[in-house]
Amino acid sequence: MRSAAAEFLVGSLHGLREGVCVDCSANMMGSTRHEMVEAANELVLDGSGVSESGACVSCQRVGTVTRLR
Repeated sequence: MRSAAAEFLVGSLHGLREGVCVDCSANMMGSTRHEMVEAANELVLDGSGVSESGACVSCQRVGTVTRLR
């Protein structure tokens, strides 16, 4: 069972081809950066997400972003 943060991340990424950085997803949810790192890890470990280098769809900074498979 996914955490609330992981469910939020899935919902935020649904329909996007690009990824979102941890900082932007934490700001959107109103949570800590650590919680969103854990949420991204959950998605990667269950096979529904990918963490890769790219530009964040929200802030356009290049770094590690999470996107759905």
